[in-house]
Amino acid sequence: MARKGSEPAIVRMDAPIRALGVGVDTSDKSIFKDAAALGERFAEARRARPFEAKRPRVFVAATSGYDRGTGAYRYSMGDAVETHDGAPTEFERITLPAGTYAAFAVRPILGFLWGPAIGKAYGYIYGTWLPRSAWRHDPREAPDGRRIDHFEYHDERASRKRKPEMEIRVPIAPRD
Repeated sequence: MARKGSEPAIVRMDAPIRALGVGVDTSDKSIFKDAAALGERFAEARRARPFEAKRPRVFVAATSGYDRGTGAYRYSMGDAVETHDGAPTEFERITLPAGTYAAFAVRPILGFLWGPAIGKAYGYIYGTWLPRSAWRHDPREAPDGRRIDHFEYHDERASRKRKPEMEIRVPIAPRD
């Protein structure tokens, strides 16, 4: 999980990340169940309709359109690609806009139990770090009009046998 009191890396993405994947409308209450089912759906879709992903592999999972009142949002996951041009129509196109992000390192609590670690990290990010930091949350608008609230970034570190790690990237801007 993101270690309490730990500061994130401030990352400047000069170019957007484009991915192809699948998505689901979900909520804070059902995300753990929905994310597992979505992961299976994505794996099946990749087997049925392969596409060329970037190498080394980068897997992303984006939250968009978060409604604080209901806890509802769109959760989309997929593999990074060079372009959406010519992509199979069965896949959702995901674009994570360029900009400044706070990147929080997250490690699973046990083995590969990412869910609880990710949940704790989000609690720390939004409940502790953002309110006390010199930064404010600054959701980004994707080309399709979606408001990207944050995303999970899984690269080669996530598949390490010892000390696997991924990042939660939150779009930020300096407080006024």
